Amino acid sequence: MESAARTSWKMVWGRNVKPSAVLIFGIPGAGKSTQAQRLARNGSFTHIETSELIWMALHNRTKTEITLSDGARIDLDEQERRMRAGELPDSAWVFSLMREAVVEAATLKRSVVFSGPPPCVAEAKYLIPVLESCYGAHVICVLLEIPREEAERRVYARGRTLDEHFLRRMQIFEEETKPVLEWLQKQGFLVYHLDGTKDEEKIAAMIEKIVSTKTSTESTDWRER
Repeated sequence: MESAARTSWKMVWGRNVKPSAVLIFGIPGAGKSTQAQRLARNGSFTHIETSELIWMALHNRTKTEITLSDGARIDLDEQERRMRAGELPDSAWVFSLMREAVVEAATLKRSVVFSGPPPCVAEAKYLIPVLESCYGAHVICVLLEIPREEAERRVYARGRTLDEHFLRRMQIFEEETKPVLEWLQKQGFLVYHLDGTKDEEKIAAMIEKIVSTKTSTESTDWRER
């Protein structure tokens, strides 16, 4: 007898399902990467971790300054300094990295999942139109909600400490990322609030159900009315 999880995957990746873009929000330790990796392991999703894109670009740089398509000059050494300090790098540069990753996946007719979605409204205003251009109405926003105390417990469980980087990321979520969720809702997007304290398998099943329901060919426009 097949498991419910296996059955739900068949629903998600059956022929009646279209490629989608899933953005998983949450404070540090909420389980964003864990759930994104579960989707990616299926093989139909490309996991886009913004911080990994940034560090890869910095690691592979051959010069200290680049020029974006709009003529803006980006000091890559300064971007590295910001990253190491737990600050947000230049939004236009980050968007260029995300856009390239999204377009590459969409060209291959693959879905994408972000475990580090736009951390600020400026980046969201850049990224969302690209996602809509590539995936139409199939842009899904999920918020994993956990108390701060649980996030701290998980940090300690991983053998880490509540260092300045963690505290800065918490501050960025409160001051920069929460407004992104509010902006998305104003644009008509439905943000799915999930209890991030539940078992990993149960959370995965909820996300799978959302994806399978909202990306079926019978659903053409599922924005909140």
